[in-house]
Amino acid sequence: MDNKIEEKKIRHSNMELLRIVAMSFIMLHHFWCHGMLYKQFTFPAYEILEGFSMGGVDLFIMISGFFGIKLSWKSVVGLALTVAFFFLVNIGVASAIFDNVNPALRLTEFAKAPLSNSGYWFIATYFILMLVSPVVNRGIRSFTLPQLRAVILILSAVEFYSMAVIGNRVDIMGTGIFTFIYLYILGYYLRQETALQKIPTWVFPVASVVLALISIGIELAILDTPTLKQSMRQFFFKQSNPLTIFSKAAILCWFTRLTFQSRWVNSLATAAFGVYLLQDGIGGEYLYNWQRAMFDQLGFSWSYAALLLGIFIALWLAAWLLTRLKDLWTPWLTDRIVTLIPRSLRQPL
Repeated sequence: MDNKIEEKKIRHSNMELLRIVAMSFIMLHHFWCHGMLYKQFTFPAYEILEGFSMGGVDLFIMISGFFGIKLSWKSVVGLALTVAFFFLVNIGVASAIFDNVNPALRLTEFAKAPLSNSGYWFIATYFILMLVSPVVNRGIRSFTLPQLRAVILILSAVEFYSMAVIGNRVDIMGTGIFTFIYLYILGYYLRQETALQKIPTWVFPVASVVLALISIGIELAILDTPTLKQSMRQFFFKQSNPLTIFSKAAILCWFTRLTFQSRWVNSLATAAFGVYLLQDGIGGEYLYNWQRAMFDQLGFSWSYAALLLGIFIALWLAAWLLTRLKDLWTPWLTDRIVTLIPRSLRQPL
């Protein structure tokens, strides 16, 4: 496994492709859980589709941990401007098509983020992860590999037992800051673990599929036992599912073995964040309402599959074009905003 970060001039595309894959998992997961109702599925379609698509967010955070977040005023301002841009695009498009958007209320909700429950939960939690990343980075980089293994073991026990099985109030859904910190450290660990270099490449994709199948099998097995289903739903039905996390970790390990360069892949990967912002924002609410209505008409059919494929491609294309448009002005505006910050506060973190 090549553990060196590539220089920008010779940047490889394996991890850029992985970002595309991670966002595609997120989109597909949203197709099932937002764009289709559980009662609309024929057994066991939902469990199978979810079993393979769940965990895109986990993979995204592990990628962040693999490379490390470098907190700076530029990164914070750049993130804020990107989110604001796509939010306003969503507001504008939705308002032009529908008459019940209430832009003023939406803007008020957005102004509260990321300190409220006003939407974009991923952005809110990721923003906090960015803020604590200097402390986390300094801590994990001070560990020896044996110490890091022990830390991963302890955090895994907390994540999978305390939160998933017991269901404590810290991070019961697997979407809070503790899970993000755990996944971030896990991504860093996967880069440092020398034992992984001895594992043949083919093992990782096979392991990912097998872990997903086990998770699906367990979920199907307990569906007919309401008491058992209720007691284990946090363990196997959420992002804190260890089988889901390790399945996606195996995919990350697999992609680190790939070596290729593609300007097209690198360019498309820059749109991954925009894809999330488009389909999980206000526009996504109306998109998924329409998608559910279309499923009522078409059901499980090739026509509906073609519709989903069209939505998938359209979102990536729109996000790519909007990202290129955003990149024409956000670097300049980011620099201007950062210059307004006193020099004494502009120290690197």
